[in-house]
Amino acid sequence: MTDLHAVDPIEKHLKVRVPQAFAFEVFTERMALWWPASTHSVAAGQGAQPTDIVMKGRLGGRIYEVLPDGRESDWGQVTEWQPPQRVAFTWHPGHPVERATHVTVQFAALAEAETEVTLCHDGWDRIADGAAIRPQYVPGWDHVLRECYAAALITS
Repeated sequence: MTDLHAVDPIEKHLKVRVPQAFAFEVFTERMALWWPASTHSVAAGQGAQPTDIVMKGRLGGRIYEVLPDGRESDWGQVTEWQPPQRVAFTWHPGHPVERATHVTVQFAALAEAETEVTLCHDGWDRIADGAAIRPQYVPGWDHVLRECYAAALITS
């Protein structure tokens, strides 16, 4: 059996001044609003912009981007769906499913209008070069959560 934590998971915490249900909704239902698609997408790697980014909100739901030509590029699949507390999914944007890692995001209500968002990205040992690519995700998740997602919560 493989120890999925032989390479340490990435864990990020963010406190936001919005209700738990709203934080969950924006993360899951409005991904196109906050995801930095101009730099973090399959289309961006082709010098383009995706027309949409979608998370299908249900167990087994797909996460994908819609490319300018209408094709869809899978990023992952929802493995846990517990609104408004938790969502988890496989993660392999731009790669085959065999290279999937795993992301869990928890939304803990601290007060009526304050939520702590905790993201844990693990499963690095599932892929041969996981230990080598993990360091790129550390600042990547900081940017995605603290700048992009947090800004979308304020403007939504």
